[in-house]
Amino acid sequence: MVHQDSNLKVAVICNCYNGSPYIRAAIESVLSQTYKNFEFLLIDNCSTDATKNIFESYQDKRLKYYKTKSHIKLGDARNYALQFVNADYIAFIDADDIWIEDKLSKQI
Repeated sequence: MVHQDSNLKVAVICNCYNGSPYIRAAIESVLSQTYKNFEFLLIDNCSTDATKNIFESYQDKRLKYYKTKSHIKLGDARNYALQFVNADYIAFIDADDIWIEDKLSKQI
C-alpha cells in the first residue's frame, strides 16, 4: 500500500547495548516496512558484542550508525539520537523488538 503522505519521512531510533542476538531481526523488520520513507538510526550504547559488525553488514543508505562516548541511560541515548534526526516524525524500536510490516504505514 502506498500511502498518500509518503513524502513524510520517519526517523526510526534504535538504542542498542549488546543486542547482537536480536538486532538483525529488528533491522529486518524495519527494512521490510511497506512505508519506505524512513531513516534508521542505531545508537550503539557502547556495546562490547558484534552489534556494530552486524549493522555494517547492511548496505542500505537509510541505515545510520552512531556510538555513544560512554554507556548512558536509555532516555539519554534517545535524546542523544535526536541531534542526528532528519525527518518529520520519530519512531522508536528497541533492539529486541520486531515490527509488523505495515506499522509505519498505519501510524503515518
